[in-house]
Amino acid sequence: MNENSTCPNLELINACFELLSKDEWDRISIGQRVTTYKKGELILKQGIVPNYVLFITEGYALKYIETEEGRSVNVDILREGDFIGIQTVLSVTSCNYSIQALSELKACSINLAILKSLIETNISFTLKLLKRAAEDENALMLFHTKLTYKQMSGKLAQTLLFLTENRNSDLNVFGLLSRKDIANFAGISHINATKILKEFEKEAVIKLEGKDIYIIDRKRLEYLSQIG
Repeated sequence: MNENSTCPNLELINACFELLSKDEWDRISIGQRVTTYKKGELILKQGIVPNYVLFITEGYALKYIETEEGRSVNVDILREGDFIGIQTVLSVTSCNYSIQALSELKACSINLAILKSLIETNISFTLKLLKRAAEDENALMLFHTKLTYKQMSGKLAQTLLFLTENRNSDLNVFGLLSRKDIANFAGISHINATKILKEFEKEAVIKLEGKDIYIIDRKRLEYLSQIG
């Protein structure tokens, strides 16, 4: 982990920051620092209360929950423009998830008290943040709800669709994830995930090349997610 004191133009990455006045920009710039995390490095540990909010300016990270049984349940992939630890602005006592870098990642730290002050006084900024958070939350809830009553093949098909839709559609996401990571998104074992992926390949639904997974027949994959 390396640190320097130069944050990029945040408004070019997230439209929320366009809504700040010059005075608000001056305030939020106090104490800003860019931290570079190596691939695989833990950025935030579940149960910890950070005293700052991180804003990703470059790279990708895995958001996951550690269960009492010691299992990891993958929740989402974070990327440029996402916040880490934003819940603490609302006086949440701790974060109920962990964040790990999937690639080299750069994040700008923002003073928690200053960000909270801006949220309390700049309504347009706050509404933009809430809208973004609500959209992300709805997408995640829909995905995890769809997994609930599916068999293993249906869960994996749904996971492959989720990981390649919406804001991940322009990303070679499977180059960042191991087979175990994919299994932890689907809520199945690593062994079963590998077996089902090979079955999907035999059916010409996907093509496997090393870590990469190419979806050849998306309609068929959608069908398998529905009947599985």
